[in-house]
Amino acid sequence: MRLPDPPLLLITGLDPSGQPPEDLVRAALAGGCRWISFRERSLSCHDYEQVIRILTPLVTPWGACLSVHLDTPEGLSVPISGVHLSRCGNPVTARQRLGAGVRIGLSAHNAATAWAAAEAGTHYVTLSPIFAPLSKPSQLPPLGLEELEKISRQLTIPVVALGGITRSRVRPCLTAGAQGVAVMGAVVGSEDPAQVVAELIRELRR
Repeated sequence: MRLPDPPLLLITGLDPSGQPPEDLVRAALAGGCRWISFRERSLSCHDYEQVIRILTPLVTPWGACLSVHLDTPEGLSVPISGVHLSRCGNPVTARQRLGAGVRIGLSAHNAATAWAAAEAGTHYVTLSPIFAPLSKPSQLPPLGLEELEKISRQLTIPVVALGGITRSRVRPCLTAGAQGVAVMGAVVGSEDPAQVVAELIRELRR
């Protein structure tokens, strides 16, 4: 299963300021984003469902993929097109419960986790942090482009670079072997999310 086109994954969640997630999603879609994953660790499956019911009608007309960051997606009673598991998630169980048509990703922070995810049939991994994250402090040291290249060359599934991704860092990540990039702070914290998304996509397609 190929990555969405363009291979820009926007990870979003509940805004502490109270701004509804659909506002950011609308802006990202207008900027050209076609791959969005909602992440909010504090929510139950029931609460995730409410968000999915709001966001699905927004992404569907654009042909965009809506994923959720959730290790227990089998508890959902609404259809999803993708799920993103933490490094502790079980891709085999997720595939058995959700079926072959659902895109499954996993968060990896080292080569061992990325390799295990590939062996388990995961469609892609996000590898992070490549650079110091923009959205929040990280307890993990940045992996850097050299490690990104090393891991990307070893895997048979796409690696999506995450952590501190800005417009100027898109091309270096692709050159190092990443097949896509994931962003949070660069878009979520911007005054014009649509413009930032459009600029990132231009770099991906350059």
